[in-house]
Amino acid sequence: MSQSINMDKWISGLDAKMPAVEAASQVLRMRLEAVDGLVDRLKADQDDEAERVHQLRVSTRRAGAALRVFRAFIKPSHRKRVRQRLKRFRQAAGDVRECQVHLKLLRNHLAGEPGSLQIAIEHAIGRAWTEEKDAEAALEAVARRRGGKPWRKWIKRTLASVAEPYSPFNECSDEGRESLSVQAIAKQSLVGLIAQFRAAAQDDLATQAKLHALRLCGKRLRYAIEIFGCCLEPSLREEFSADLAALQDRLGDINDLHQVARQLDRYAIELREALDGRIKEQSGWQDQGLVGALGELAKHYWQRCAQRHQHFVAWCAGEDGQLFLEKIDHLFPAQSDEPFAGDASDAPDKADEAVVVVIQPAAQSILSSQIQQQ
Repeated sequence: MSQSINMDKWISGLDAKMPAVEAASQVLRMRLEAVDGLVDRLKADQDDEAERVHQLRVSTRRAGAALRVFRAFIKPSHRKRVRQRLKRFRQAAGDVRECQVHLKLLRNHLAGEPGSLQIAIEHAIGRAWTEEKDAEAALEAVARRRGGKPWRKWIKRTLASVAEPYSPFNECSDEGRESLSVQAIAKQSLVGLIAQFRAAAQDDLATQAKLHALRLCGKRLRYAIEIFGCCLEPSLREEFSADLAALQDRLGDINDLHQVARQLDRYAIELREALDGRIKEQSGWQDQGLVGALGELAKHYWQRCAQRHQHFVAWCAGEDGQLFLEKIDHLFPAQSDEPFAGDASDAPDKADEAVVVVIQPAAQSILSSQIQQQ
């Protein structure tokens, strides 16, 4: 594999009219080799591990997006094996990243005004630091077992299997398969991903599960847009990609607060169970006070999470949220198979109504009650 790692967001060298099979080979090679290079870096013990872990997670998502949009050109058994390995890398890196985010939140809190919660914050930092080291060791183990030669072998096999489409175009004639363009694959992929994103945005966003579903749909759309940038009007592509990244950041902040609150609840429960297992005389007042302090600290983060959640739901219902969602109608020329060249005025007329995120009264009352109860 190449020594340099190409982490470019946009895929250069693609053209909307070029054969999709050529694009599949080029995109898959670039995205999968980026993962390979970053997995190797984990073994090098270089500086700035947090950035390397972040880049690995991003690269696995981009590679996963390439597998999805070009799935018709990859032998199914090879696609499955590569997807499984990408999932292992992503999950292991995600465990490390989660600990790093928790440590950053808690250390910032400690550096601010911890007040009576200082004992709980210090305890949580110690737990999170230990868990981060365990997660780092687990990631390195995954990189050793799943990376290196075995991983490169599957990359080569996958690239070699890129040929005639297996699905969903298998009912096409041979001539039809050979004439499939990047534009045709982009249309099939982006129209479906846009529909999924719109459906998630229109769902009841009162629960964390629904926010997570929206976040996942946004990620898949964002990474597909990066692949098919040549099929999109440049200014709209850049603007929507930036807006989508900002949306992901907002949802990510809510998720981080939710996860750290859950961890703090877990720390409190585990400490309480440990105290209950001791002889009563051996249970010091400080330990008992720590359980309560951890509960208060968790409450603090649950409140922040609920407030951010409520603000996001209100943003979606407001003018800015609606304008963002309406941009989707201009993103891809769903009514035309011709490459989208020119300015925004060349886009086809809107065939669908603009997305409307309906904020049900029940959703708002649930979020308000969460804040009041916390």
